[in-house]
Amino acid sequence: MPIVANTRAQGISEAIAELAKLDPTLRKEIRRETKRIVRPIIDDAKNRYPKTAKGQSPLRGVNYNWDAIAGSGFPYNQAAARRGLRFFCDISRPNRTVIRVRQINAAAAVLEYIGSRTNNGLGEAVTARYGSRNRFLWKAAEAELPAVTREMRQVIERMVFGINRRNQTESARM
Repeated sequence: MPIVANTRAQGISEAIAELAKLDPTLRKEIRRETKRIVRPIIDDAKNRYPKTAKGQSPLRGVNYNWDAIAGSGFPYNQAAARRGLRFFCDISRPNRTVIRVRQINAAAAVLEYIGSRTNNGLGEAVTARYGSRNRFLWKAAEAELPAVTREMRQVIERMVFGINRRNQTESARM
């Protein structure tokens, strides 16, 4: 169950889609710039995942019989949670989220959202220890969103300026 941090910045996805239509070579540049811009969200989220000692869980009581087949405890591991953060940039479909940061590690995803829909003892214990739902990735995204939005707008404006300048020089030659 991957966890996805989606936010909507008005106009950015439409501008990126239009830029990609005007100049298909911009797709690679948009992806490269977006990856650079989103890096602070990923770094911040990596730092928010709790540390655990070898063989220990981030919460007491979940070490026992989590996996009935293997007979092991809760499979959370900070290093695996950090590796599980993935960046996706998709400008091929209009009216979709362009930039996504996902947690593909199942145990980290469970720790992120446990107790968000129903009240149970484990969910309440995790909430008491790490805060409310959307504990790590989403809080990192919220903290970095203003800077990410500002930088994305600057990149798009720079690309639009470059396309306009190129079109002006081409029309001046004719």
